[in-house]
Amino acid sequence: MLLLDGIYLSFIFLSLYFTILFLIIFFDNKDTIMEGTLPKVYPHMTVIMPVHNKEPEIENAIRCVLSSMYPKDKLRLIVVNDCSTDRSLEVIKQLKKKLKFDLIDNPKNIGKSRSINNAMKQVTSEFMAVVDGDSFIDKKALAYMATMIREKDVGAVTASITALHAKTFLQRLQDIEYSIIIWVRKLLQAVESIYVTPGPLAVYRTKLIRKIGGFDPHNITEDIEIAWRIMYHGYKIRLSLQSKVKVITPTKFYPWWRQRLRWSMGGMQTLLKYKHTLFRSRYGMLGKFVSPFVVLSIFTSLSGFVVFVYSMYLLLLRYSYYFISSPMFVQNFKDAFLLPSVFTYFGLIIFIMSITYIYLGLDTMDNKRHFNFRKMGFIDLIVYLTLYITIFPIILLVAMYRIITGDMSWY
Repeated sequence: MLLLDGIYLSFIFLSLYFTILFLIIFFDNKDTIMEGTLPKVYPHMTVIMPVHNKEPEIENAIRCVLSSMYPKDKLRLIVVNDCSTDRSLEVIKQLKKKLKFDLIDNPKNIGKSRSINNAMKQVTSEFMAVVDGDSFIDKKALAYMATMIREKDVGAVTASITALHAKTFLQRLQDIEYSIIIWVRKLLQAVESIYVTPGPLAVYRTKLIRKIGGFDPHNITEDIEIAWRIMYHGYKIRLSLQSKVKVITPTKFYPWWRQRLRWSMGGMQTLLKYKHTLFRSRYGMLGKFVSPFVVLSIFTSLSGFVVFVYSMYLLLLRYSYYFISSPMFVQNFKDAFLLPSVFTYFGLIIFIMSITYIYLGLDTMDNKRHFNFRKMGFIDLIVYLTLYITIFPIILLVAMYRIITGDMSWY
């Protein structure tokens, strides 16, 4: 029981600590969180778009980049077809007859990281962007990011990623998730701790990425690893909330599971690679905050899962009580239920703070439809807080198992 007490108390402490921390950061920076200006002088920018089997989305993705509010003489697009087996290449070639961009057709599949690294050899501009072949960027996205990337010691700038569709129940839950993730990342900027430059859209200093060796082809989430490496070399990462990009979210559980499993495995893979930075101040905020934050986040998630499972077990006992009449059982049952009775109000506080936390995040991201009681949007929110996030510890456990056993497959 002492072990369970420790897990319960650790979960409560860490949950309250991180929630309060982010709320403090938010209220301290809420007047500047939407910062962003268009550049007076636009720098040259090269966009690299790696593509593998994106036939339904690739044309729209290319058109979004080329219709950007960015001087045409300073914007270049390189599309890399990584040996697609669908009609992606055919669609790209047909579009190339109408629009101006460069095409690299890999003779064999070499993966996203190597495709970007090869394309980077043709980049002559000071800054480069990476855009996924199924992402749709806003017209002003690159322009706002061009201002931030020129700030001193900034090595990369990421964007505000939101779900393109929120039609199915699963997509609506992801819509909440994406909004909260971006909001938290923007808050992390206040402590120089953004630790991922997502694939849908990110801008980099070309010279820096070349200097640190390009994207890691051995990491299954190259966008997480490159962000940690940028911080490792003393550079900062920014996030532009005005730079919006829409992504297609899974409509069914299994594709959603595979995507989240890949994210978790890649994050752990990166954490293990940079484990030597943990609590080491000489690595800047990567060692002082990012790596400890990721470790504690994993622990909080898993401890919360233990608390959840134990609470469900006790709840089952409570209902089973009505079918059992033994006085000895009743006495033991009351003893067993003492722990959550003592800490119930802490759980209530966490739940209320979580609602507040999510409301502020969705409000900042202008995504308040989930608080629309007339349209029952609050049901999405309740399911998100009670069931949706409960799946993530299971994903973490599967990811840990695969990392330990050396099985890096996520599909």
